[in-house]
Amino acid sequence: MSILSKAEVKRERVLKALNHEEPDKVPITDFFWTQFINNWIKEKGLDKNVDIYRYYDLDLLVVNPNMDPKIKKPEIIKRDEREIIYKSGWGSVVKMSLGEGAAMPGYLDFSIKSADDYEKFEFDDPRDDRRYNDIRQDLINMGDNFSELPSYMDAVKAYKEDFCLFGGVCEPNEVLTRARGMSGHFMDIMLSPGKLKAFAERATDFMI
Repeated sequence: MSILSKAEVKRERVLKALNHEEPDKVPITDFFWTQFINNWIKEKGLDKNVDIYRYYDLDLLVVNPNMDPKIKKPEIIKRDEREIIYKSGWGSVVKMSLGEGAAMPGYLDFSIKSADDYEKFEFDDPRDDRRYNDIRQDLINMGDNFSELPSYMDAVKAYKEDFCLFGGVCEPNEVLTRARGMSGHFMDIMLSPGKLKAFAERATDFMI
């Protein structure tokens, strides 16, 4: 009888749960904000480079490529000890507060100003190798931490022997939140559903 590797055991566990079969135990995973990890390290007195997924031997880890429509480094508009304001690869202007008790990143401006702009919005090639092989500093992967992350491929190589790995993409609502903003998006649902639908279909094709 062949012996399963650590990653294979976790993959089997996760897939059984997703298929409504009974696994050996309930698979566990989570997503962690940087601020939470920093507080966790401090309270436990751990090394600053500790990996929380390895520490708790979690089952599933999600690794995403660069999903920004435009492959570009963040364009810093303002940076001080309290906050960073930058223009993202979505064309949106994002404010990221720093330090203890900081809120989630917020949006100050959007590239899509009206429903007429949906047709003009451009997506770079989703198959561009830079999405997978370059350092990641895109809006989604940075989360609440303005930093450079290892490339998608480097992250996969680092974790593939120990975890069940999933990839992720944005569904249309997430795309609209980042490119149009929630209030504009909701107004367009009522006033310009055809234009919004056409954009959502393009965004879905890009992500898939």
